[in-house]
Formats: sequence, structure tokens, C-alpha cells
Amino acid sequence: MKDYQEALDRLRSSGLLFACPCSRKELAQGSHQHGCLQGRVSPDAEKVAWRINTRDLPVVSIPDIVQAEPFSINLHDAMPDFVVRKKDGRPSYQPACVVDDVLFGINTIGRGQDLLPSTAAQAVLSRLMGYGDLFERVRFLHHPLLVGADGTKLSKSAGAERVAGFLGGLKLDELIELVDAWL
Repeated sequence: MKDYQEALDRLRSSGLLFACPCSRKELAQGSHQHGCLQGRVSPDAEKVAWRINTRDLPVVSIPDIVQAEPFSINLHDAMPDFVVRKKDGRPSYQPACVVDDVLFGINTIGRGQDLLPSTAAQAVLSRLMGYGDLFERVRFLHHPLLVGADGTKLSKSAGAERVAGFLGGLKLDELIELVDAWL
């Protein structure tokens, strides 16, 4: 938690962080309801999330191990004003990943293309937290998603056990092992 808190403190001074008490319902209505973007909410207030203002961020270009052309992600379109500290004061997924990757010396990451916005957010956070260019430290492979006959994403969390017709109907665990060995 000490490392996460230090990283969050660096984000706080970035000029892009704002405190936001808005509920998901309020945000779904299309805008921040409490003057969050104008700095009217203190980051020290209770039960506020810390968010990154994504409105003026440039498009993030994500190099990939396999794809010749980098992916381009507009963070404001893909993940507007993403949370970096939850209302309970704990870090959210995005900064926790960046800090963990630095602490554990992660240099290669494979993930689905559905997580390209997360990679873009983590690239922005890496610079804001003082860790430098994410893509100089970590190589990425963003694989296409495996989908079932109905077009929905296959995942273990959704109960999928086998990828029918793909490499002889491998179990997802076996497929993951193959990909890990390939990387």
C-alpha cells in the first residue's frame, strides 16, 4: 500500500487529477454533477473517487509485438475520466497494475484486444507517476478475442471450458499455457 499511496500522491500533483463524488447513475446521465471538473471537490473529502481528466489527452499509440501498425486509442472515447483511487481510498486497477509491473520488473504482457483502453490508461499513468514511457519498459501482445458461435467472448470467468474447433478443442488452461510458452 505504501508504494500505491506514493504513486497516487504523484498523480495528485499531475494537474489532471480531480476528486469526484458522482455516482455511476449520475455519470451515466452524461456529466459530472458536483463541479468536479472545476475543482470544487477537495481530494481530501470523504467518499470521493480520484479520476484522471481525459478530455485533452492525445491519442495513445500502442506498439504491439505481433501487429505491424500500432493500435491507436482515444482514452476519452474509450475510458472517459477513469478512476485511479476508489471512494474507499484504495487504488483502482489501472495504477495498481503500473506500480506492480514496476515493482516486479514485468517486461512482457499478453492480453486481449478488449483491454487496449487499459493499456492506454496505464501508459498515461506511467508517465504521470514518474515511471517514464511504459512502452520502453514493457512489450505488449494484444491478441484477438476468442469468441463462441454466438459471437460472445469466451472466457473462463463466464464458464467456457473448451475452445471448440481451435487446436483440437483445447481447454482454455492448455491454450493459455501454449501462448505463455510462445511468448
